[in-house]
Amino acid sequence: MEPSEALGERTRPVTYQRKRTLLLAPAMAAVALSACLARAEVASFETSTATYAFDTQSQFLVVLCGGRRVSLGALTPLFAAPGSDAPAPPEAGTVQVVSAQVDAHGAALGCKARARDQTVDYRLRLWAEGDSLLMRVESDSVHGRAVIPAVLHAEEQWRRVDLSQYGLAHGQPWFQKATYDEDSGLWAWAFWRLEAGNCASWDQRYPDNAGSGPVELAPRAVYEPSVGGQYASLDETLVVRVGEHLWDVVPEAANARSVFREELAQCVFLDFWDAAPASEMAHTLESLQRLAGHRVRFYTVVQNWQAGGFDALLPDSIRMPDYPPNPAVGTVEDLGRLCRQGKALGFFAFRTNYQLLRDNSPSFREGRAHHALAADGTPKWHVKPAELAPLARRQEAEIAELFQPNAAFTDQLASGGPPSTYLDYGTVPMMREIARLQRSFADDLHRVHRGPLGSETLNAEYLLGRWVDTADFGIMDGHHRLVTPEYKLRRLHGLTTCHGMGLPYRFFELPPFKLFHSGESPWQNAALLDDYRCTEILFGNGGYLFMPGTPWRYVATECLLVGRLQRHYALQPVRDVRYWDNGHWRTLEELVRDGLVMQTSPFGPQTQAFARVRVVYGNGLHVVVNRAKEPLTVDAGGVDVTLPKSGWAAWGDGLLAYSAFFPGTLHRVDFLEDEAAGVRYLDPRGRRLLDVEGPTLWEKADGEYRIAVEVDPGKTF
Repeated sequence: MEPSEALGERTRPVTYQRKRTLLLAPAMAAVALSACLARAEVASFETSTATYAFDTQSQFLVVLCGGRRVSLGALTPLFAAPGSDAPAPPEAGTVQVVSAQVDAHGAALGCKARARDQTVDYRLRLWAEGDSLLMRVESDSVHGRAVIPAVLHAEEQWRRVDLSQYGLAHGQPWFQKATYDEDSGLWAWAFWRLEAGNCASWDQRYPDNAGSGPVELAPRAVYEPSVGGQYASLDETLVVRVGEHLWDVVPEAANARSVFREELAQCVFLDFWDAAPASEMAHTLESLQRLAGHRVRFYTVVQNWQAGGFDALLPDSIRMPDYPPNPAVGTVEDLGRLCRQGKALGFFAFRTNYQLLRDNSPSFREGRAHHALAADGTPKWHVKPAELAPLARRQEAEIAELFQPNAAFTDQLASGGPPSTYLDYGTVPMMREIARLQRSFADDLHRVHRGPLGSETLNAEYLLGRWVDTADFGIMDGHHRLVTPEYKLRRLHGLTTCHGMGLPYRFFELPPFKLFHSGESPWQNAALLDDYRCTEILFGNGGYLFMPGTPWRYVATECLLVGRLQRHYALQPVRDVRYWDNGHWRTLEELVRDGLVMQTSPFGPQTQAFARVRVVYGNGLHVVVNRAKEPLTVDAGGVDVTLPKSGWAAWGDGLLAYSAFFPGTLHRVDFLEDEAAGVRYLDPRGRRLLDVEGPTLWEKADGEYRIAVEVDPGKTF
């Protein structure tokens, strides 16, 4: 049966044309649905945004929403022939529904088909859950190899929007997308439920973001064998959502919120990377305490302190007395004093890394740590995921006993993207099992230190919030990319407070980071740092300081301006996001409806509509950033502010902040005035303005602003 036949020929709806979009008159939609449901083989599922009519024989869905309709196919399992791993769907015309049950709990089908010259059985179930329709396919066959997701049967053009933290860091396009069907004017979103599937990966094709005809709404769920040749049994659940508007169909994040998000919203991330003596880091903390005092808290991470030097003996960082801290940094006593000093300013953590495995590590030599196995049986670069928690329990207990930090930071946990990065083919490879082990590992670190857990980059979306509380929020080569912050702001922002835009050298180029490895330090360049901060504020992230070498002027502004401003947006829901396009602020949905095809790759032309973005938060705070070459003038609450390239402005009730031209000049400055807090800040950037020459903070006392902090602009840590 064709998708259009699922409603019945005699009840084909009357249609009318408007902007090339085929619409279904509401009255006729009701008649069509009524006729459809009169058929014994049709099940209906109601959600808050759409009605799904499923024909149990054809296994097509007709989705009715707002008087419009789209047709979807159900899940399709793929099977391999005995002795072969080449997967194929059931042969056309061979699928038989041998049992069908439709009740208040949904529809359940038992199916039999021919695939690769064999008879296979599988089960298909559909049910409504909240705003979503769920499809589950299972098979006991040992030959299950993949599942094709729901297919949208588009009669005209479709366009897609990348909405994934998994792919943001590197511009990878094969994760969650929302699809706009030009024919119906409806949006569709679908993705696999990680915890309810047995697959090893989501396929890494390079799907287009525009086209016509049938389109798969998600990547395929792919199964892979262990080294011993065992496969997991086929079992996948797809979440499907159809609606009239983009953000009606993109679900809220399933993760629980970080319990430390409010405290982290008060913090600037202080990232110590060199192997400087503990006394030098202590001096930096003292300087920051004089600068920030009670005004700013810090989440401090010492990255380079480990036995043998940086990452020399991983996953081991310390094991007393044989493997003490790097003597270039200090003794246990030195680091203990530094930790106490850091805790006085907020959170303090010692970086570990339980992923990377060195063959000269004590744990490897003793048989406590083993390499995960690749598909061909060779050792991979990382530790077996099942060994993460046991290794961490021993070492984190020692770190806690020696230093008593109140936070943790473990590298490479959150930078791998989906769990498939860390598959171990020594066992049957399943992403959900990797996720379970990593989450358990994160829970252990929380229990030991009773504080937030940080990690790297934060493109492992399934860990963000409850399990990984914060990180350097990385986008590779973000300086040259124009990306939308909307998915992060609308769906992930409420989970926790993130910081910065990743390690600075990564923001300014792609791997293999030739500039960085040649000795250049892009975080010393004021123009580049302006773009880093502009993007940091665009994404609603807190302040971030890469140490050492960051100019003192930048440090002062990050602490005294961003550290104050972030409190106005870090915990706020986002109300509206718009993009400057041909003289108007327009929504992402409007842009896509009118033909915008999103580009996500770091290579090639960028989506110019993303160069100028306006964000409005729930408390009324407006933020506008300008990453275009041409200046942009905005009305910032009654004050005209002109934004140069990488300029930004934020304003709300009694608040005005910007990195823009000083009024009446073409000279860029950094400025904040927060009337409720009674603070004003200015970095005049080399001119004498407001009677000051360097970064200056005023605080109000007895109704007047008085200088509280003055900074020597030439100083560098």
